[in-house]
Amino acid sequence: MPFDYLAAFPIPYQIIPPKLRGLLEPVGLSPSQDLEVFCMHESDPYGGQAEHLHLQMAVVPGLEESPIEVQDEAGDGVVESSVPVGDNLGCIAQFTPSISGYDYVVAAWGDNSFYAFNLAEKVWMTLGLTPRCVGNDDQRLIYDDLGLPEFGVAEGQVSSSYHWKLKRDVTWRMSNEYLRRYLWMRGSRGVRVFFYEAQLADLPELRALMRGQPQVVLQPEGGVAWYELDIREHMGGLLLQLWASVEAVMSAPVLKVRKLPT
Repeated sequence: MPFDYLAAFPIPYQIIPPKLRGLLEPVGLSPSQDLEVFCMHESDPYGGQAEHLHLQMAVVPGLEESPIEVQDEAGDGVVESSVPVGDNLGCIAQFTPSISGYDYVVAAWGDNSFYAFNLAEKVWMTLGLTPRCVGNDDQRLIYDDLGLPEFGVAEGQVSSSYHWKLKRDVTWRMSNEYLRRYLWMRGSRGVRVFFYEAQLADLPELRALMRGQPQVVLQPEGGVAWYELDIREHMGGLLLQLWASVEAVMSAPVLKVRKLPT
């Protein structure tokens, strides 16, 4: 049986914020559904309705449908956060960007001031996709499969910046069908690696988890530590912070095939 992340989460279902609830649930099989494979979202950052999300999609080998541990990259939401430096020849010969050793779907780089994004080279080259850039101030990259043709297989913003707050949200989405095909060819599954933060009302169900303390940090009891949950008193309510790794997408062969040249 697949692991039920939602049932294993310590907060009762009825008070989990809708956005977080969706992050803890697997993706459906509908070919027409586009999947969120990267997100950098910030809402009301210093107010009473604050909600933040940093999300990446990791490509995890194996089909055993079991949790993996929280990954270090969950907090910053990027694959790489600096530029390699060194004074010796070959000093970065072993440089291999990854999510704690796992491949990624979106190549995200950021230094806490400026951020840049692209579809991972392994993804677009494996699927034979062609990029195009649209927009002026809000530039987006769109990847098409011109062999069918199929347009808008994957797309998302090129860049963003941060100065006290995120200049603009960044979301990358990809065709359910194409992502599952890629995972199937890799013998892998898609795992959401994310950080989620929200300011919540002071509810008795959350206070019960805190056991009379002003702050509590929770992890799974036994087994793999697939989440770390921090709940603390903040601004007259409770601040929830969650770092997690949640399996979202299982692999599947795609039905569409490329047209052969005539």
